Amino acid sequence: MALGALRDSDANVVIATTGVAGPAPESGIPPGTMCFAWAFAGEPVAVFTRTQRFFGERSEVMRQGALFGLTRLSHYHQRWLRGERA
Repeated sequence: MALGALRDSDANVVIATTGVAGPAPESGIPPGTMCFAWAFAGEPVAVFTRTQRFFGERSEVMRQGALFGLTRLSHYHQRWLRGERA
């Protein structure tokens, strides 16, 4: 998803998410489990990924996930600037 978003837009950074916000498990994945990808355009493109679990009602899990994705952006941007790749 992240690579497709970079390819199909003029953006130079994207955050993609997927997961199970709840209230019930899906395919054995516990509710509150979210997977993140931060992708940065450049040569080469850099993608960083992480899976994180949040707790609470569905809307709270989604809020926590959005906040997590945005607050970790700076961390992965710094890694990208240092030339690190996932």
